[in-house]
Amino acid sequence: MTDADRIKVALATIDEALATHVVYEYRMMKHSVVVLAREAPESLVHILALEAFLLHYRNLLHFLKPPGRVESTDLLARRYIGKDVAVSEEHRKGLHRWLAHLTTDRLAVFDGYRKKWPVWEMVCLLEEAWSNFVEQL
Repeated sequence: MTDADRIKVALATIDEALATHVVYEYRMMKHSVVVLAREAPESLVHILALEAFLLHYRNLLHFLKPPGRVESTDLLARRYIGKDVAVSEEHRKGLHRWLAHLTTDRLAVFDGYRKKWPVWEMVCLLEEAWSNFVEQL
């Protein structure tokens, strides 16, 4: 059974619709990494996969440990395990600014179509936090 399957089973005991939503984010992040690995970096498909990876990565970071104020409708890990999950904060701020805003900050790192994100490092960091979450279910 994969981590995604274990999470869906565990969370479904609380709320199946919410479990499906969380697992969707995880699977989409993982699928985008597969596309990134097989597509040429300058291809449009690679660029689209990178944007998808960053979006789902950010959503999972927020689920595991929100950065501050949360809305009552936010789906959070603490709802299931009673606490936030430790995550690496290294990329959070830049990630949010990159995805949510058109800013001059982006100009300094924009190489014509995308910032050079350390995707593999980010995946390893998130997988560690994700595994910690799964173990506590």
